[in-house]
Amino acid sequence: MVFQYAWKEGSRFTANAEMVASEIESIGDGATPEQIVAKAQNKRTALHQCFDWDDDEAAKKWRLQQARQVVNSIVVYEQPEEEQPPQYISRAFENVTVGGGRAYVPIKAAMDNDAWREEVFGQITAAIFAQERKAESYEHMFPELKDLRGRLKAARETINL
Repeated sequence: MVFQYAWKEGSRFTANAEMVASEIESIGDGATPEQIVAKAQNKRTALHQCFDWDDDEAAKKWRLQQARQVVNSIVVYEQPEEEQPPQYISRAFENVTVGGGRAYVPIKAAMDNDAWREEVFGQITAAIFAQERKAESYEHMFPELKDLRGRLKAARETINL
């Protein structure tokens, strides 16, 4: 079987995907992020185009990513009785549309606002659909994933917006 490489839909990368994949594969069996960055430092590689080499700009982007990681790592749960573990744990904040831009709001606020609640449920539905597509893309190699894809579809269809 011959594979062709391309950037997934919505990707921000413009370098030649075939060349980038070849350069990553040339690293050996299993490429670590450190090895990929090291290879990308060579300006003659297609991989080089995938990185921001302006350290000030890269630092700003990294701090924004860290902020996303911080807010996405905070959870909220109801205080359990006695010494029981928490039963219902969810993300404390959701990323929704606020005033024409994106912002994080507390989960309670997101669930109390009809538009935000619909947006959060839409995000959950989209995430399940993405897993359906992923399972479908591997079905030719792993036929047992067809059943999983069907169960994901059924779960997605039960979400009421």
